[in-house]
Amino acid sequence: IMEFRKCSIGGVIYGYGSTEIAKAVASLAKQNQPPTESTIASAVEYGPGPAADLNDAQIFLDKTIHFDDPRLISEISTGGPNAARINEFLTLLAVCHTVIPETNATTGVTTYRASSPDEEALVKAARCLGYTPHIWTLEVSLKAKPSTMQTFTILNVNEFNSTRKRMSTVVQFADGRIVVYCKGADNVIIPRCKLDSSSAQLDEHLKAFASEGLRTLVLAKRELSEADYEAWNKVYQAAATSLTDRDNLLDAAAEALEVNMDIVGATAIEDKLQVGVPNTIHSLAQAGIKIWVLTGDKEETAVNIGHACRLLNDGMQLLFINRESLAELTEQVV
Repeated sequence: IMEFRKCSIGGVIYGYGSTEIAKAVASLAKQNQPPTESTIASAVEYGPGPAADLNDAQIFLDKTIHFDDPRLISEISTGGPNAARINEFLTLLAVCHTVIPETNATTGVTTYRASSPDEEALVKAARCLGYTPHIWTLEVSLKAKPSTMQTFTILNVNEFNSTRKRMSTVVQFADGRIVVYCKGADNVIIPRCKLDSSSAQLDEHLKAFASEGLRTLVLAKRELSEADYEAWNKVYQAAATSLTDRDNLLDAAAEALEVNMDIVGATAIEDKLQVGVPNTIHSLAQAGIKIWVLTGDKEETAVNIGHACRLLNDGMQLLFINRESLAELTEQVV
């Protein structure tokens, strides 16, 4: 079960509380969970703490989402200093995806058909925070203000794959603006962005999220002139209609587009352990069964999940083989 828990926007972490994985790691270590870096930053610098009532932290209450920080919707509803960044963040979540919203004609209830659970979690998070995606429209709802409808056109979609580790959409709004919205792994998004004073702070936030076992994505955007878009779209359409090497040509077209972007923020999703997983893995290990795990998580996240599911324990020696080139890897191993 994937659940949106925290985010980093404009150098501020939004979202309180400990994850199940953080609690499990603390419990297995037989010690109280210390305040995490993110909790300290939120509580000390920016607010009194989590909302007693989730209605204060969400526009459309979703009891499956335990996002409990009232500062985010308060900031954007009152036009605070971080409001523009939050608007861009939530807009990106609402339009940069391949999720299909489906509304029941009888009940009026909207469900989201997604290719992956994390995609669904992010779109549901955007909706609960007031940004509801429809086909070709985005409904924005703020506290004590009437809802507004923004129309847009998805011009292109550069889909996620295991090589790219990111996806992007090219969106044209009613005012003519053309924006590339992109989300993906930090190690592929950040090098494609223009760095600013908040970049180091974002890195610290990502480390804090990883220490809690949260899975992160970095969000970025780039505005295009109509001329720049038309020139790129010719390359994209040629790749999309190619009869040979189509996938590689599409990846190359996306690569040329997803550069010189501005960082919008980062999301932190909790992938909750299913009931019984830690005891089951421990029993298998006790029986002498060798267990291997393949994951795309960050190193810190993977270690914490390993402890939480009892795959790892404090008595083990952890060996990290983590170089990204063959030459560096050979040097590390030898």
